[in-house]
Amino acid sequence: MEHVCAALSPLAPCLCGWMTCCDSRVLWHGDDDDTPDDAIALTIDDVPRNGTKIADVLQMMLLLRQRRARATFFVFFDQLNPMSSDSAEFNLLVNTFVSEVKSGGHEVGLHFPGRWGQQMSLTELRWRTEQSLQIAHRRFNLPIRYVRMPGGFSTPAQVTLLESYGLKVVNGTAYPGDADVCQCLSAMVIGRCAARLADGDGRIAILHDDKRLIAKLASFLAQLQLQGKRAVTLSDLFGPPRMTPTQAVRATDKPMETHAFFLPF
Repeated sequence: MEHVCAALSPLAPCLCGWMTCCDSRVLWHGDDDDTPDDAIALTIDDVPRNGTKIADVLQMMLLLRQRRARATFFVFFDQLNPMSSDSAEFNLLVNTFVSEVKSGGHEVGLHFPGRWGQQMSLTELRWRTEQSLQIAHRRFNLPIRYVRMPGGFSTPAQVTLLESYGLKVVNGTAYPGDADVCQCLSAMVIGRCAARLADGDGRIAILHDDKRLIAKLASFLAQLQLQGKRAVTLSDLFGPPRMTPTQAVRATDKPMETHAFFLPF
């Protein structure tokens, strides 16, 4: 099955209706002429998930360090913003994750709750984006360059809005279905499948955080090494996107506008 999926890549996600977006501005892979021959962008969604322990974060970061791999984590920043009422353990978890991201040469991108991103209104998307950028920049001093919509689905209007904040919308072709249709497969098979789907220059691999993330990641990195590839961040693959002065100011200094509160779904 893994070899069949790899043969269909990069058409497999489109054919199966996963993560499709009819907009040429959405990034699916790197430019074959400009990306290093052995570079694969590793992206991991939903980190840290509800229930993540500090030990989980440290184990994941140790594995990446041992394999000399770097990753882009797409996170829910409303969950990465501890309040005074949160436990000391949760605050330590968040600080540990951010510290490990910075020291390990990794990066973070924006992600939002939900399954069907194209259903999110522009008002809600603007509110979530501004809230997330404020938390990322002002609380954690984290540069944000990329965003992944829920399920990988977006509309041209949403892409235009996100690009006005200097963000590039990113999907990927090396997705093993670990968040939906292939959850029944073993962690080893899922990780190996993702690596085989990524067996091409400039591919973007997608994994999701869950209780089996370490096992999936270990399998992915081992198979990637056998293929003579290395895992890098999106910025390593693409280089920093160009941002106009107006976009830079908007992304970092604009006060957050007051909009109606939207509950995650």
